[in-house]
Amino acid sequence: MIIIKIKINSKPRPNFSFLNLSIIKPILLIPMPSARSFLDLHHDIRLKIYGYSSLIRPCPIELNVPDGYDPQRYGRSGEVTLCSVECLYVMRKHGKDWHPVSGPNYPDCLCSRLPTQLLCVSRGFYKDSFQVLYSKNKFVLRVQNANDLGILLRLNNHVLSTMNYLLVRLNSWPCVRGHEEVTPNGSRCYNCFNSPTKPDYTLSVTCPAEQCLLAEWRKVSFHFASAIIPGQLKLSFICDVVDLESGKVVLEPLSKLPALKQCIIRLSRRPNYELSSLARDASAQNTHSFVQDPQPFPFKRLPRELRLHILGYTHFGRYNSYHKSDDLLRIQEGKLIKANVGFVHQGNKCCRQCTETLIDCCCPSARAAHSTTCTCRRLPFQLFFVDRDMYQDAMAAFLHLNCFDFLQDPEKTINFLSRFPTGSLDYVRDIQFRFSEKEVRMWTQQEYSRKWLALVTFLKGHFKVLQLSIVVVVETFYLGFSLEYGDQTRSIYNIYCDITRSLRVLGGVGNIRFDLGWFTQLGPLMSRAVAGEGHEGLYPDLVVPLRERNRPNIRIPHWFKESDLTEDVELSSM
Repeated sequence: MIIIKIKINSKPRPNFSFLNLSIIKPILLIPMPSARSFLDLHHDIRLKIYGYSSLIRPCPIELNVPDGYDPQRYGRSGEVTLCSVECLYVMRKHGKDWHPVSGPNYPDCLCSRLPTQLLCVSRGFYKDSFQVLYSKNKFVLRVQNANDLGILLRLNNHVLSTMNYLLVRLNSWPCVRGHEEVTPNGSRCYNCFNSPTKPDYTLSVTCPAEQCLLAEWRKVSFHFASAIIPGQLKLSFICDVVDLESGKVVLEPLSKLPALKQCIIRLSRRPNYELSSLARDASAQNTHSFVQDPQPFPFKRLPRELRLHILGYTHFGRYNSYHKSDDLLRIQEGKLIKANVGFVHQGNKCCRQCTETLIDCCCPSARAAHSTTCTCRRLPFQLFFVDRDMYQDAMAAFLHLNCFDFLQDPEKTINFLSRFPTGSLDYVRDIQFRFSEKEVRMWTQQEYSRKWLALVTFLKGHFKVLQLSIVVVVETFYLGFSLEYGDQTRSIYNIYCDITRSLRVLGGVGNIRFDLGWFTQLGPLMSRAVAGEGHEGLYPDLVVPLRERNRPNIRIPHWFKESDLTEDVELSSM
């Protein structure tokens, strides 16, 4: 029923005699729509509301609270309001490794508590919010003993059939929260300073306590097999084992599960070829992606140009999906340094894409593991051992498609390059030489001028120089600021001249670029001097914004003379 209110004022009342009441009557009989409930909203709108209410969490949810983990304490000095600090998981997701506050019991998650009261509103609300809770969140179970697995046995089939992501870790050494970094003495976690009360380093099937854990793990796997919907669950499983036999026993219960949408497995904290192969095969079997072709593909019959192009799509080349920060291959102390092995405090970094938790590392380049989401680079050196033809193709792709970054003494660089087979260095197209601040300081004492000239002469005799791209990086930014302005920075200028004059021995190069920390406007002039006459147009002057032209680390010094860069070098001085 609709009530029409007419406002009456002091003005003369209008005359409504002309209205036809037969027109108004049908309008009054139109039924008005009833109020819409929350469950009538579109599914995407309800998900947004659930996200605002913290029912959908950005960070994983711990199914148990391990010993030493106290989420009620938020720091070393007093209480910290949950909303005042960003969740550490979200910070890691955005590439922020440092957190503003830390303490022995500082939790990784700073999100508010789950609003489980929503499950008690009504039957319809329970059904809707229950589905969202278990299907849209990520769950983690860190196990220290067999009793911790009981929580999975207490989850009914309906819960397990709804779950989309689960990480199970049977040993969480060195940190009960899953952090992989330890202090230099190895006694405490580098992130949260926790020290495990009962560290479980690796699992062995011969240990009675571990046998009890494995028996409980079999029960959990059988319980999962009866509830999981095929092709839905993303499972990450971590259990560091002693040997291959223990790895097979641990993974055997997983073979009873139905097909998984994703299966990430780690069996050791250290690289191990046998355990890595076991993890890879088990993951392929559980996701039903293992295909064994009885007839191998005749790769050798392809034209060599096509074979090299295909190898470019492995991690030998640049066309793969690894993180672009691994493009440069660092050579240091005569060895190839894998930039993605280790963690932040060791000068290296895990990609943190191998698992959804961002802290449980399953990178195949650093662990005996298999992960399809890892973005770390893992060079397939196994191709070198297939046969002679594959060795030559893999070597050609490896040298042709990569840029080698040398951060070491020039004499060690010569020794490293001398170990390559005769003629193979002709494939190299990109190379970078880096001089640290320490080497610049010791340039005269360590006779780097002579060593650098010897290295340039080696390049001329073993590389196709006209097809070579060279980058020279000289780290002198902080050194220039530490010296007094004026003639004291001339020592840096003299080193630049030494480097340039030695490179002129090459007699021309495909491309040359200098990355200077001081007097950066000299870079194009140095490139022109190395390229020689007729190639000046390839290296235009450096365009410097007007507001930065007077900065001492950018401008050309007043004592600069072009002849300082073009003087001939005596080869007999080597």
